[in-house]
Amino acid sequence: MELQLIDDKMCDVGPHIWQWKILEIVDSEKQRLGRELHDGLCQTLAGIAALSSVLARSLAACAEPGPAAAAEEIVSLLNEAIGTGLAGFEGVRGRLEPVDLGQDFRVFIDFAHSSGSLASALAELRPFTPGRLIAVFGSTARSDHDRVGMGRAAAEFSDFFIITTDDPLGEDPVEIAREVQSGAEGKAPGRDYEVVIDRRAAIRRAIEIARPGDCVLLAGKGHERSMQMAAGSEPWDERVEAESAIREKLGLSV
Repeated sequence: MELQLIDDKMCDVGPHIWQWKILEIVDSEKQRLGRELHDGLCQTLAGIAALSSVLARSLAACAEPGPAAAAEEIVSLLNEAIGTGLAGFEGVRGRLEPVDLGQDFRVFIDFAHSSGSLASALAELRPFTPGRLIAVFGSTARSDHDRVGMGRAAAEFSDFFIITTDDPLGEDPVEIAREVQSGAEGKAPGRDYEVVIDRRAAIRRAIEIARPGDCVLLAGKGHERSMQMAAGSEPWDERVEAESAIREKLGLSV
């Protein structure tokens, strides 16, 4: 992992900012490793599939019954291995991670916490969403992730969005939300978006309004297991909150 020097202006800030810069680098590295794991597995399975195809062609050209039977057995085993590998891979946690409890709308959790990554995640989901694309997100105070740009991305790429809280640290979550909201030019509160500061309530609101065919993206927290507030770190699990909201909507027992 290559660490890049930060602007000299950062030398004037308090030590807690440096701690968050380090945590941000660690989070970024976790995501890079997760993507490499995913890509590596896909390449391995693709290689197995290619080998299987070669053996199948060799089998067809083979006239001897003994080698033909052996090749056929190998092809069968390889195909079984491919199926097992694909069936057992659940994806990278927090990267467009599906939450499915049998509901008639889709829910995904993603670590997208900047304007570019939010736009990218929404764009990826759009082709597979016959209904509305609903986004729940906030802007972290851990570093500058272009709050106005996040509001602009949600306004452009989603049909409805809910601005909420994401690691506000010592900043006022309401003020952060206002900055994000300023990027949603041309969008009307109530009609196109809502501001729900409490993240748990925001997730429940998105699940509540989701209709058949809709897709809900919970962006920002991803794989993280804590929320960084002014009073310190608080336990947080985005998947647990999403599943709880879905169960509540479906009337399922906890």
